[in-house]
Amino acid sequence: MTIFHDKKKRFATVKIIDKAGIIRSETNFKDELKHGFEKVFYTDGSLYWKSDYRNDVANGTFMVYYPDGSLKRKEKYRNGYKKEGFCYDTLGNISAYYPLFEQTLFLAKERIPYNDILGKNGLLLSKELIWDGP
Repeated sequence: MTIFHDKKKRFATVKIIDKAGIIRSETNFKDELKHGFEKVFYTDGSLYWKSDYRNDVANGTFMVYYPDGSLKRKEKYRNGYKKEGFCYDTLGNISAYYPLFEQTLFLAKERIPYNDILGKNGLLLSKELIWDGP
């Protein structure tokens, strides 16, 4: 579901809702780029993570939660660069930090083919990998 916040359709919120009616993610966009908060939810509807973007780049606090709602990790970004990061155990104690995401290195010389998933208004919603694997 896409909700536009202005007549020119520059600002939008995209919500992904599963068959049970539970919101799985909610992302704000400006001019087809992530801009503002993004939230991703567990299958029971509780918050899994929330982050903030400016012009499609991480900017602000990124937080991940355990299913019980307690904080699992907290990272601070400025203009896409991680400034600091902390991980927490289920009791709230600081634990060893590890990266949640690692950048994937593709060694293939050919471009990986994608299909653009467009909304009714023609704005890019996502990209879908074209896979003819095993």
